[in-house]
Amino acid sequence: MKLKVYSLPGCPYCRRVERLIKNMDLKAEIIKVKTMKDKEEIKKKLRKNTFPQVYIVKGTANSRDVHIGGCDDFENYLNFAYLIGEKKINLNKLKEFIKLME
Repeated sequence: MKLKVYSLPGCPYCRRVERLIKNMDLKAEIIKVKTMKDKEEIKKKLRKNTFPQVYIVKGTANSRDVHIGGCDDFENYLNFAYLIGEKKINLNKLKEFIKLME
């Protein structure tokens, strides 16, 4: 899995995501948004107003990257991945649980 992260310098949520990626030894392209002009262009392109924004890169030319979300969404994604992978949680049971929580 490779990630793409749009990140702002000085943002505590962006630093948190970057630290998680580093600590988990995940492959990621970190795109640092340095100017206000770049920030506004990326917000318009992504149709998102907050940073960071995390995507899973599909890797094929014709496919879109999969949007995970911001810092909290990324942490939740990692927690679900851990539960499914490490704890062998049945995916169908997890889907049932999510439906109950909606």
